[in-house]
Amino acid sequence: MKKKKIADTRINEKAKQILDLALALNQAGHIDEILLVLGQKIVEFCRAEGVTIYAYDHTSGELYSKSKIHNIIEEIRLPVSYESVAGYAAKTGLAINLSDPYDPKSLVDYPRMKFDDSWDKRTGFKTRSLLAVPISYRNTGLQGVIELVNTQKGSKFNKTDLELLSLVVNAVAVALYNQNRFFPKPGKFDLLLQTQVISQDELNRAIEYAREHHNDPLEGDVATVLIEKFHVAKDILGKSLAAYYNTQFISFFETLMLPSELLEGLNENYLRKNFWVPIDHAKGTLTVLLDDPFNTHKTSEIKLSIEAESYHFCVGLRKDILEFIDAAKGRPKSQEDISSLIGDLQSDQDEIQYYDALDNILNDDAPAIVRTINKIIRDAIEQHASDIHIEPYGNRKISIIRFRRDGVCHKYTEIPFTHTRTLVNRIKIMCRLKVDEHKIPQSGKMKLQYGNRDVELRIEITPTYGGNEDVVMRLLPSGSPMLLKQLNLSSSNLQQLEKIIAKPYGIILVVGPTGSGKTATLHSILGHLNTEDKKIWTAEDPVEITQYGLRQVQINPYFRPEPYTFAKAMRSFLRADPDIIMVGEMRDHETASMAIEASLTGHLVLSTLHTNSAAETITRLVEMKINAINLSDALLGILAQRLVRLLCPKCKTPMHPDLPEFESMRELYGLEYFSGLGIAYDDHFMLYRHNGCGECNNTGYRGRTAIHELLVCSENIKTLIRQGGLPDQIKSQALKEGMRTLLMDGLQKALRGETDVSQVLKVCMA
Repeated sequence: MKKKKIADTRINEKAKQILDLALALNQAGHIDEILLVLGQKIVEFCRAEGVTIYAYDHTSGELYSKSKIHNIIEEIRLPVSYESVAGYAAKTGLAINLSDPYDPKSLVDYPRMKFDDSWDKRTGFKTRSLLAVPISYRNTGLQGVIELVNTQKGSKFNKTDLELLSLVVNAVAVALYNQNRFFPKPGKFDLLLQTQVISQDELNRAIEYAREHHNDPLEGDVATVLIEKFHVAKDILGKSLAAYYNTQFISFFETLMLPSELLEGLNENYLRKNFWVPIDHAKGTLTVLLDDPFNTHKTSEIKLSIEAESYHFCVGLRKDILEFIDAAKGRPKSQEDISSLIGDLQSDQDEIQYYDALDNILNDDAPAIVRTINKIIRDAIEQHASDIHIEPYGNRKISIIRFRRDGVCHKYTEIPFTHTRTLVNRIKIMCRLKVDEHKIPQSGKMKLQYGNRDVELRIEITPTYGGNEDVVMRLLPSGSPMLLKQLNLSSSNLQQLEKIIAKPYGIILVVGPTGSGKTATLHSILGHLNTEDKKIWTAEDPVEITQYGLRQVQINPYFRPEPYTFAKAMRSFLRADPDIIMVGEMRDHETASMAIEASLTGHLVLSTLHTNSAAETITRLVEMKINAINLSDALLGILAQRLVRLLCPKCKTPMHPDLPEFESMRELYGLEYFSGLGIAYDDHFMLYRHNGCGECNNTGYRGRTAIHELLVCSENIKTLIRQGGLPDQIKSQALKEGMRTLLMDGLQKALRGETDVSQVLKVCMA
């Protein structure tokens, strides 16, 4: 009888406790009070050491809770997934009872479930046992999850504990339902709904799509889904996120330069996986961009990763954060010195045959040999070099590496002879060339990644004396072609060139030595002509510049059993309905003859030739057995060009030349033509001289520009071609008609202060 009274008393006490708890829950003024304040009552009722109540965010499809750590209230958010115990309970609707969540055997009954121990690590609290039950109310669906942590008696939660918790769950379910009904939690996308950018049905479908693709970090993100599947504008979505998180929304833009030191010591994969990146550290405040500023676990990890006096968390889209990381990682690390890398080569020689991470030249985890080559290429890009030369010498001498910048070779570094073969072999592997071949030349290409840029290099390996091999790596230009106005043509040359390229048929040639910018000029012309109504075919070796709208073909003269030549490409083009054809180079009679024939049969043909001047080009074509009559009928114009170094705009200084120097320039230009420039010698006449500064590596020159000679094929010129006129006769007639030679155009640019006479005379015959 006495035992029965004691039992009845306990039941009455529990009933009173649950009634008090239900009353307190329903009197809560805000959902935060349920999540934060009433937990202690539940702990006492269920005889546990701790409790966490998660509410379900019907807008984002996440579980969220509030916790107080060091008097700071933080929000915890979890996806409804198998990645956590609470998420698992919400996803499956099952009650989870774990005797020891750290013991894999305890998780066996719950396939795919993971236990997240990050909370224990942060607080020092040890989870020994855990009971999680989903919260639902009638037919309204999921309202949340409640988790009990550690029984007071130190054992596993039992059946009685589950029954007690079920009573609590019913009371909490009613309270959460009423809170969501009468005091709905603000959502990330409320602004989109209020402004009718999307409907509630569309938002629900986006949430459902993200839930179905939760394993994909982008496809499983509701914000990304709204942009890519429901075409919500990024700036409008950004305003909604900024309002929800009460912080700044930052979208990716290339002009935002991230200080490279901010990423030192941070693992790139970790940043990508967790979607955050530091973007500024000024006046003691670290500004961090992340996808969820309310994620207290993430913000705490950030604070542990980077020390700062204070933190400012901004919100961004996951895709934008990844682009910021790409851009930041695209910066070369200044602390990695080429000499230290070369010193590490010996220990890594065994690895070169096996390492194949060729996709990114910024990979800092690669062996020393790979990082050495990466560093060389990276520095060449940064220094705007056009070529990299690796030059070994015999008799166990040091090898030299040189960069060609602005047309001039400069020593970059030295390589010990013991490491040269390793370096050359690694380059061969990267180009898929024969490592064991040392007696014949080999040509190849490699395509690497520098930040967001693709970098392509053309490689030429040439056997040299003493069993050595020289390597020349040319950095091929990338990006869009220059506009015609950016070629620095004189006003008369630009006007004449625009006139002849507008012709429906004929042939235009761009001539000059290797490395004089012929391909860049041709692509500028093609860019001008590239419209929807034109079909343009190009045959190039190699394809250096790509343009949308062009049909570009790579020539392969080494292809076996039958080489793919310019002539073969031309034959194919003529059967492929062209309007315009560009042939990279007229190397032989067959190609030149076909180009002339194509231009006579209603096509505009562009090509190049290695000749010294416009007038000499005509003689060269005749010597190649091209019919002079056909040539005169087809030829529209010839543009000869060279590249000259520009004076550094930072350090060039004006100078007043003496009269003999002025007279010398007049003679070089041609006395009969100089007067047409309207320049007289007086105290105000100035030229510019080079000096040298940090901007130009103390050379006095920075960058290059082209000088041009445009011969337009007039009726008088056509007559001379038919009559077999000599180059001097053709040149003389062209000068009378307004052509200005390469030397004259270069001197005009020197008079304008762009370059100096010495640079012009280096590329032109006086």
